[in-house]
Amino acid sequence: MPKKAEITTLAGNIPENSLVQKTIPLLLMRKDPFTLGELKVLDAYLGRINSHDIKNRRVVFTKAEYEKLMGISEVRIDQLKKYTDGVQTKVAEVRYSDKMFDRITLFSATEFEQNEYGEWVITLVCSEEAKKYIFNPEKVGYIKYLLKYSLALNSKHSFRLYGYLLKNRFRHTWSESLDVLKYDVFKLDSQTTSSYDVFKEFKRTVLDKALADVNKNTDIEFKISTEKRGKTVVAIKFELVKEPTEYPDQIAMDEYLNLGDAPDEDEDEEDEKLTFLAEACDDEFSQEQINELLQNIVLKNLPEHEHGELFAQYYYLKQKYAVLKHYASIKKIPNRFRYIKKIIEND
Repeated sequence: MPKKAEITTLAGNIPENSLVQKTIPLLLMRKDPFTLGELKVLDAYLGRINSHDIKNRRVVFTKAEYEKLMGISEVRIDQLKKYTDGVQTKVAEVRYSDKMFDRITLFSATEFEQNEYGEWVITLVCSEEAKKYIFNPEKVGYIKYLLKYSLALNSKHSFRLYGYLLKNRFRHTWSESLDVLKYDVFKLDSQTTSSYDVFKEFKRTVLDKALADVNKNTDIEFKISTEKRGKTVVAIKFELVKEPTEYPDQIAMDEYLNLGDAPDEDEDEEDEKLTFLAEACDDEFSQEQINELLQNIVLKNLPEHEHGELFAQYYYLKQKYAVLKHYASIKKIPNRFRYIKKIIEND
C-alpha cells in the first residue's frame, strides 16, 4: 500500500478547470494505441499532477470519475479492470527525432482499493520511463489548455486535431500537406487510409467533423480552405478565427532532443544552426545544401515565431519539405534538392 505522502489524492468531481501541460513528445506519439477514453484519462492525470514535483506521480481517481472519463457507467470492478489494463499495458511510441524513438508504457501500475465508505478508488502510477515525458515540461516543449476542453471532444480525430492546432496556432495562417495531415496528425494507418485516399472522403469523414467538434467545444476556432496544383488538392490552409483567452503562452517544439538541448559552447554556431535546419528535411540534405536553401529563405517575409527567426525558418523549411514529399509520392523526382529549391524560389 503506498505511503500517504506519496499520493496526490483528488477525489470527487473531475476538476475540469485544471490545467493540462502536455509535452510535445506525448503530443507527437508516432503510434497512438489509446482509445479516446484512455487519452482523456491521460489528460486528467496530467491535469492533476504538479508537473514540477516528480515525487508525487500517483494520482487517485474514484471509480465514478474513471468511468466518466472512459464513457462507461456503473460497471463491476472486475469489468473495470479491462479499461485500466489498456491505460497501463499499451505501448506508446514516443519520438526523440525521426531517427530515434522510445517504446514505453506510460503507467507502471494501477492500484485498486476500497476506501472507508466502501467506494473503490483507482491509483495510476507513472512509469519510470515516462517521467521525462511528463514532468518538467519546459525542458522538452509543451502545449497547455484547460482539461474541460479536451474532455468535451467526441472523437480521437478531434483530440488529435486540437493538439495540432494549439501547437501551430502562433502561425495564425499556414498550410499543411494532405500527407502530413493524414499520417502525422490523424495517424491514419495503411489499413484505414484506402477509404480516405479520395480527398472528398477524407475531408467529409475526418477533417470536417474533427474541425467542427474543436470549434464547437474548445476555446479556439479555425476555418480551412484548400490549396490546389491544377485540379488536385495538395494542402489544407488553416486560418485562426478565435484565439484562446486562457493560458495563451506555451513552448511548442517538434523534436525535443534537438530543440530542447542547449548547444555546446565549443561547437561552431553556424554549423549548429545548419544542423538544426537540416532536421526540418529529415537530414536528407547536406549542410552546404541547407545553406543554399537558406539564402533563399532569408529573402522571404516569414511569420514571426515567439522563439525567434531561426524557428520561423525551421517551420517554413519543414512545410516546403512536406510539399516535396507529397509530389515525390505522385511522381519520381530525379533531383530532390533541386526540386525543393525551386519550390522555395517560386513561393
